[in-house]
Amino acid sequence: MSETQDVLNGINLFAYCQNNPIMHTDESGYFFWFLIAAIVIGAVAGGTINGIQAYNQGARGRDLLGSILGGVIMGGAMGAIMAIGGAAGFATLGIGISGFSLTNVAAFGLSISIGIGAGMLSYTAETNIRSDLNFSWGKLFLTGIMSGFQAAATFGIAFWGGKSGVFTKNLTKMTPSDFLKYIFSTQNSITKSQAFVYGTQILFSTTISKFILTTFPSTFIRWAIEKIIRN
Repeated sequence: MSETQDVLNGINLFAYCQNNPIMHTDESGYFFWFLIAAIVIGAVAGGTINGIQAYNQGARGRDLLGSILGGVIMGGAMGAIMAIGGAAGFATLGIGISGFSLTNVAAFGLSISIGIGAGMLSYTAETNIRSDLNFSWGKLFLTGIMSGFQAAATFGIAFWGGKSGVFTKNLTKMTPSDFLKYIFSTQNSITKSQAFVYGTQILFSTTISKFILTTFPSTFIRWAIEKIIRN
């Protein structure tokens, strides 16, 4: 077996789960650790962004703390949704993932619920801590609706990413020439989106590809949704 084929065997389309992904699962606990990492990274990013924005607007002390906490809650929730969406998309390839057994509908519904709940919790926490903000039931429900749309967008992007191979890493070991040989030899055994993802991974590495293909677009869309709804 060639070195290229050895690499491909690690990407789940060939010899993942003992060549029988329907009957076997990945017992490494991949989803659990992926979920924890996504929540932590999302929380840190959300708290940092909210904190910087609030600081630039003049928030200090308690007001700044409230903004950071609100960002941590929302960021952590969106990180969890990213993990759920990615796992759901990954599962469409016929791969059992240890710790994840939701259907696509259930995963989507759970993500929307998490988004709405986190949005309302974030708003409540921030307005109760900050002295310069007043709680409003109308704004609470508006925030919940907005967060639901943001959750749907995040789930959709992550689902596409999981289905297209954004969260795999083995193909980054391939050289560009090996990748081209693989593309031309598979004869439609992978989708155009998978080919695009794998090519991006080769050019930019797995970590940067995740940012380019999932983190950045989902963050931008959430920002756009917030601007549209609040305005």
